[in-house]
Amino acid sequence: MKTRRRPGFTLVELLVVIAIIGILIALLLPAVNAAREAARRQTCINNLKQIGLAAHSFENANGRFPPGMLNNLVPKELSANSMVATNQNVGTLAFLLGYMDMRAEGDRIQKAKPSSGTFVSLLDVDQVGSTYWARPDMWTTGKLAYYKISAFQCPSVPQRRKKTVWMMSCLFGTGTSATFAVLGRTYDLGWTSYMPCGGLVGMIGSPGTGINQRKGMFYNRSKTTQRDVRDGLATTFMFGECNAYGQTQTDVYSSGTPTQQVQVNLTNFHLTTTVPTVTVGTPSGSPPKIQGNPFSWIGSGYMWTALTPSSSGEWFPRFNSDHAGVVNMCFGDASVHSIEKEIEPLLFWAQGSIANGEVVRQMEEE
Repeated sequence: MKTRRRPGFTLVELLVVIAIIGILIALLLPAVNAAREAARRQTCINNLKQIGLAAHSFENANGRFPPGMLNNLVPKELSANSMVATNQNVGTLAFLLGYMDMRAEGDRIQKAKPSSGTFVSLLDVDQVGSTYWARPDMWTTGKLAYYKISAFQCPSVPQRRKKTVWMMSCLFGTGTSATFAVLGRTYDLGWTSYMPCGGLVGMIGSPGTGINQRKGMFYNRSKTTQRDVRDGLATTFMFGECNAYGQTQTDVYSSGTPTQQVQVNLTNFHLTTTVPTVTVGTPSGSPPKIQGNPFSWIGSGYMWTALTPSSSGEWFPRFNSDHAGVVNMCFGDASVHSIEKEIEPLLFWAQGSIANGEVVRQMEEE
């Protein structure tokens, strides 16, 4: 009898098939990852668009945009040791919840009472009140400050960076230097990837030559209106991405002094067409590392443009992102554009200021 051989694969043939499959996977994986990142980037753009529209809704209801931060009553009197204990310390995003389908949460922030002392609203731009962490509905019982709000979070931020969140950030300075500072301990607060733009260094005391002329839409207790943005809403930064790359995991602060500070020398910033030299001072406490703890959405003050996204060094106080080569920015007309991380400093500073007279071409919306 003849035996019929069953068809099958030889070992060589099987190895060839496995190799081909491996090559196909290697070819397709970058495309899949690129598609995923494109989707994440689009979500980030949509988040910024929503924030920008909420800021305009606030402006329509109140006749002005929300402030950049609630620290000392007089913007020019900010200093490292006076900004913490007797100020609300809430940032722009806290004002927008009521205009982002979170009216109940916005009302809670507005009405949150301190554990003791006189009640002043957390959102009162004209009076100084207790800090948000001294109010039970924000911190101990209601824990609203711990809420994770997806519209404030870029999906490209790695999971490992979400474990520790800084309680607050702020900017202060003199005519010759400006300091960006963060304060915090290890808390699982609600975090944000987006911060309002304060221009070069916001508004600081003893402004020197032309420094405050480069202020942005948001600064301490600011009341900016659309009319104030004389350089044009369509060409002026309103919000942008901040991935906090470069912060440490320091878990201590003392005597109301911020945990980390980065100082920039302003001596060479003046109204010329040349690029001034940016001298970054040594931060207080531990030097910056690549941990990148996020900023809290409730305590995020305005970000400056003194440092560009591509500034050398692992400095956390700058607009930056986890997207390859670009940072998403929301402009004053609520349009969102992706700017290059290698953007020229003069152009970056011009787009950050609201009334310095620079002419910047209008960009096409993403």
